[in-house]
Amino acid sequence: MLFRSVVDIAHIHFREHIEVVNDTLKSLNIDTANAILVFNKIDKLDGLGGIKSIKLDYPNSFFISAKRGINIPGLMNLLQQKYDESSKTYKVLLPYHKSSQINKLFDLGDVIGRQDNDTGSEFIIKVQNDNLNVFNHLFDNYIIE
Repeated sequence: MLFRSVVDIAHIHFREHIEVVNDTLKSLNIDTANAILVFNKIDKLDGLGGIKSIKLDYPNSFFISAKRGINIPGLMNLLQQKYDESSKTYKVLLPYHKSSQINKLFDLGDVIGRQDNDTGSEFIIKVQNDNLNVFNHLFDNYIIE
């Protein structure tokens, strides 16, 4: 699972806010190894020097201004890249007599295509790594690519 945390970089105590969030996540046993820390309101900083020093302290970070739209496309690209890295795409042919399982396909991944043919419904589905074991257990016999 990709975890994102958004921080108000203009707040005087933003570092303490990050610590509280990290401590809370750790106490909940949530893995943040691949987390993305998003700093918002960079338009309120004076120059790029502040961003450079913060980037050194928080290497897995990204800087935006949601209000002014600064670096939003870059953030969207990064999120898509992380999503693609943490998922796998399959082609599944589900026979019509197994159509009761279609809901499970939607529960376990993102269905990005469907085509019905003579033998059943063919799905293209992107499954997050967290769901691969369950997905393979349920649909291994129906994976065609």
